Amino acid sequence: KDLAIMRSKQIEYDRMAMENKEYKELLGIIDDISQYSTVDANVIGRDGMDKFYSFTIDKADKHGIGVNDVVMTADGVVGVVVETGPNFARVSTILSPAVSVGCIAGGERDVGIVTGSYDLSESNICTMHYLPKDTKVKAGDIVSTTGYGSVFPKDLIVGTVESVDIDSAGNSKVAAVKPAADLTGVKIVFVITDFS
Repeated sequence: KDLAIMRSKQIEYDRMAMENKEYKELLGIIDDISQYSTVDANVIGRDGMDKFYSFTIDKADKHGIGVNDVVMTADGVVGVVVETGPNFARVSTILSPAVSVGCIAGGERDVGIVTGSYDLSESNICTMHYLPKDTKVKAGDIVSTTGYGSVFPKDLIVGTVESVDIDSAGNSKVAAVKPAADLTGVKIVFVITDFS
């Protein structure tokens, strides 16, 4: 009986230690984006059949979270809220073709659109389309949001360029982008509810 109690306490301790580490990392980035309204949330479910690693969080409507709110970790953009209820919200990650993010990359700050790809999602890679043919974007460059549009604030880290190739039509270039956030194992996130 004592052993069972100790094991239970150890499990609780391990959970709290992990949450403490995640919250410390989140606090670091919240200082950087303190002008935004944010809500922290826990991942409470995953769809094992979804190859884009969508998940469910434990906060939603009554916490001020709405559809198209940006979801992040301390490392970078995770995705967007696509459905809400009173106490839950479903999040699609940037690996999904349904999620598109205006981004910049490289020293020239070339603009493109980052979106998921059915073929590359299992490799945890998304793609940045519509880069100019003469782009200087290269492997290792940071990809961040442009802030154009009404969904994503500017200068949020999305990921890192893995490679750059000419697109299939030959009109522009496309970059493979490794997301900065751990989309497959994220446990605690924060949701940007307002950045106007």
